Amino acid sequence: PVSLPVPVEVGNQGLVQIPADPDSGVNWRQWSATVFDTARRSQRPVLLYAARIGCDGLFAGDDPLARWQAETRYIPVRIDPDRHPAVARRYAPAGCPSLSILLEDGQEIIRATDMRRQNVPLLLSRMHEHLQKRRDVVEKEVEPSPARHGSQTYRLSVAAARTSVVAAYDTLYGGFGGPYKFPETQVLAFLQELGTGEIEDGARKMLTRTLDGLLAGPLWTTDVLVMSHTPDWQTPRYEAHAADQAGLLTVLGKAAAGSANYHHAGQRLFDTISAHWFDAGTGAFRSRRLAGKVDEPGWQDPVIPADANALLILACLRSGESLDREDAAQRLASMAGETLLRELVTTEGVVRHALIDDTPAGLLRDQMLVALAF
Repeated sequence: PVSLPVPVEVGNQGLVQIPADPDSGVNWRQWSATVFDTARRSQRPVLLYAARIGCDGLFAGDDPLARWQAETRYIPVRIDPDRHPAVARRYAPAGCPSLSILLEDGQEIIRATDMRRQNVPLLLSRMHEHLQKRRDVVEKEVEPSPARHGSQTYRLSVAAARTSVVAAYDTLYGGFGGPYKFPETQVLAFLQELGTGEIEDGARKMLTRTLDGLLAGPLWTTDVLVMSHTPDWQTPRYEAHAADQAGLLTVLGKAAAGSANYHHAGQRLFDTISAHWFDAGTGAFRSRRLAGKVDEPGWQDPVIPADANALLILACLRSGESLDREDAAQRLASMAGETLLRELVTTEGVVRHALIDDTPAGLLRDQMLVALAF
């Protein structure tokens, strides 16, 4: 069973009741090796559903067809990315809700991220038919290549990374890829580093065009939303993640010296993080603001993850001085650091992923980020 978090306090907006789980009609199984043993014996693929409360609902509604297919034609498994971050990074790296259909050896046949609920029955039906009639073709298509087994290695260089960025760059609206646009703050930080070199070769132009487009559109609301459904930044998804706030704050802090606009934007972002992302009651940063209507306050995810707090601690310390917020940045970083030490780091130095039951511990990414923050 998937446990629900308790109602949470949202700043000064009062107590907000978390909605009931809309996907509870499916008899979801826990992620484990047993699931794949069952899939092997029953000759049914695994249906992996990655969703948090608030970004779920693909199996809700009056139409029971999706729920029936999930339970009779597949082995249905649901994960919370906060409890299974390693699984989510492999099968749902673009976010949630995400559906993947897996063979009994864990190989992924298909993945659909943030799809419309109405399309779920059709996807499940077509994939079931495809597997029934052409299973050998499917298995051949997903057969692991030699590269997946590590027999090939690839060298990563700054030049190769820059070539990939240029190939994905949108010369019209700024940003990278499409039609969906994400803030891509790590790419912006990469361009910022290139732009400080003697041969910047267009890095500053790509950075400036992207930042200006992002800050001029509705994706920017004194903090940054998770994505735009169109390349012009004009149709945002009203959800926000801590990692994006941390990344953009770091970029704006570094760009503040050369631009009054970026300095002002960075100050606004820092003040929003201080007022709405930091929870004085727990002494920690929140990780996510859920989607909702534009004119209605959303609610914050009550889970306290180690990686989100480490990223925001780093961002505060790196940008506080340049944004004239040094004292406040030191205070927030110190409080969040104390909470990490007290609640999420064991006496042996092992970092727990989140302040919830059954959370993984010792993940390399968490260890690295928390060590950098300290």
